[in-house]
Amino acid sequence: QREALRHYGLQAIAQDDPPPAIEIEALTASGSTRSLELTARPVSLRGRRLNVMTVQDLSDMRHVQTSLLDVGRVLHQIIENSPVASFVLDAEHRVTHWNAACAKLTGRDRFDMLGRQDAWSAFYPDERPLLADLIIAGTIEAEGVPLYEGRCRRSETVDDAYEVESFFPQMDGGGRWLFFTAAPLRDAHGNVIGAIETLQDVTQRRRAEEELRRHRAELEELVSERTAELLLTHHELEAFLENASVGIVTTLNQRIVRGNRKFNEMFELDGASPSGIPTRSFFASDEDFQSLASIAYPVLTRGESLQHEMPMVSARAGRCGSR
Repeated sequence: QREALRHYGLQAIAQDDPPPAIEIEALTASGSTRSLELTARPVSLRGRRLNVMTVQDLSDMRHVQTSLLDVGRVLHQIIENSPVASFVLDAEHRVTHWNAACAKLTGRDRFDMLGRQDAWSAFYPDERPLLADLIIAGTIEAEGVPLYEGRCRRSETVDDAYEVESFFPQMDGGGRWLFFTAAPLRDAHGNVIGAIETLQDVTQRRRAEEELRRHRAELEELVSERTAELLLTHHELEAFLENASVGIVTTLNQRIVRGNRKFNEMFELDGASPSGIPTRSFFASDEDFQSLASIAYPVLTRGESLQHEMPMVSARAGRCGSR
């Protein structure tokens, strides 16, 4: 390195124009390495050609530059290696990033998309702004709602971001449902210098929801049909019981719930409803009432039918035989 410095100095003396600055690395007394920029300026003093050498320490600037490059590489890897399809547009709506997941989702290669201003062509057959375009243009509030038919909404998790779920019929596989979110990219002064948009394929979820809705509709239709059948059967059974040639009565807690027309005639109710009348009223005595209960209860609790014949009392206190 010393020889290179000597050659640089001699070159500066030998030519009329000053040579360009050079950059070297120097070792300090503490053992650290510093990046230095040397500039030689030839001067004449008493007929002799001399060099005036100036030194500028570039170490801090180089550290900042290296750090920025490292950050840029990390950010590029984060976007490129993300399993979520993503792309980035700059302030001029040019594609600066188009990751592998986005290329797989859209079928458009990254090298085919980088630098282009028609990112929309990967999603739509005709030109129209993407969500990221609207954010860069600052027209998301005015154009987002009508463009996406009311489906565009602010993100609940990311400030100034917007999200939409929409169907893209021209994509492979008979079309796909995509959930996409776009957010602005800002410089140190808060100015929008681009936007990032992420896309998730939710086609399977939407198809599962549609299948669930279809099954629910089929089930509701089946239940409706079955209910109608049961209602018809119920009406037919009601008509049969009401017009039966024998008296039929239902009881609950030792009171009549309902009785058919023949029961009304048999017990001389003169058309009055038997509902609510104590069943004891139709027995001649408590003994008769308890006697039937002792006979009927064990049989009916076993789910068996019972035939029994005994005298009973009508509403007019007349006796009638009942079976």
